[in-house]
Formats: sequence, structure tokens, C-alpha cells
Amino acid sequence: MLTKIAFDADDTLWDEAHLYEHAEHKFLSQVSNSAGRPEMRKQLRTFHATRILEFGYGPRGYKRALAAFSEVSFDRTTCRLAKSLANTVCDEIESAPIQPLPGVVTSLERLSGSFELILITKGEENLQRSKLERSGLGNAFGRVIVVEEKDQELYEREFGRPGRTPHAAMIGNSLKSDIAPAIAAGAYGLHVPSERQCALEVFEGEISGQLMMTFRTVAEATDWLLRHR
Repeated sequence: MLTKIAFDADDTLWDEAHLYEHAEHKFLSQVSNSAGRPEMRKQLRTFHATRILEFGYGPRGYKRALAAFSEVSFDRTTCRLAKSLANTVCDEIESAPIQPLPGVVTSLERLSGSFELILITKGEENLQRSKLERSGLGNAFGRVIVVEEKDQELYEREFGRPGRTPHAAMIGNSLKSDIAPAIAAGAYGLHVPSERQCALEVFEGEISGQLMMTFRTVAEATDWLLRHR
């Protein structure tokens, strides 16, 4: 019997990937010419992905990544401009309004009467909690868990050992962080793909079995959960 439902935050409850895409475009458009921009975008994303644990998640981590990338990519004059731009675009990300995706508010209201709702998100504690409050969803969750990375051990700790059938489910947009490790811990993984795939969340493995399901929206996942409570 399902009793616990956990949600991812960024790009599951609200759309955040577009903020970083906009920041990346604004940064690169002012420090590189149009001909070299695609290659520089590839270099920046590779640089960021390989050093994400060093810089951290969120706009502050992205600001550190842009600054470090600038130091190894540009001459002194361009580097000075690039670092100033990094501050600007990342401050814009941090102060941007947080708007829940369509159907999210209603879905959380429908689920709250039947399940324990948990938010499991990764990033900087203060930033993630600030976004949650700005979204207006702060009262929807009995517990909020902010971590640097999500793995099988995390889900085993938060969900407990499964019985004959899973008693917990994880809803998220990332196969790598939300779905695969939750399933490995014996929970359902309800995948709701986002319109934009974050390069840092690319999953190259395979997930098989009956614990994974894919839905177009959180509302569709909610319908399934209420049928299986």
C-alpha cells in the first residue's frame, strides 16, 4: 500500500531549466562571436558538468563555474567582462519569480489527504527553501530534504525498506537523480519529463521492470497514485 510520495522540485514542480538557458545565452552572446558560439557552449557545459561537485548547484554554483570557465577561456580584458556578466545573469536567476507548473497546486491538494508528501531536492539549503516559499508550495510538504546529490542510499533512508509491494513513490523529471536511484531502493519511479533536458542530468543507463512509469504531467501521475492508494 502506498503511503509516502516524494517530489523533486526544480523542473518538476516549477520550470527552472529555462532560467539557466537564458543566462547561458546572455553570457555567451556577449563574450563570443556567433560563429564560435556553439563550440563555446559545448565547452562551457562540459566544463560545468565535470566540476559540478566543486562549484555546487544553484545560481551561486553556476556563477562560480562561469567565473572559473572565464579564467581558462579568455584574455584578461574579456575575462573581466565575463566575470561581471556571470554576476549579472546569476543574480537574475536567483531573484526570478517561481511559478508552479500547470496542475501542480491541484495535484498536491488532491494527494495531501491520502499520502505523506515529502520534497527531496538537491542544491543549496537556503536557496532551495527560498524557492519553495516563493512558489507558494511551502505548506504542501510534511518534510523538506535538501541534499548535494540523490542516490539509492538516500531513498532507502527516507522511504525505509519496501514490503512485498512498494509503499513509496518518487516523482521527478530526472532519470538519473529521481527515478533510477528510487527504483533501486524499491520504490516506484514516476517519471515526468521536462521540456528541457539539463545536460547535468543526462542518464545513459537502462531502467527495466514494473516500478517505472512515465507520465506527461504531474496531474497524470497524481491520477495514477490515487488509483493505487
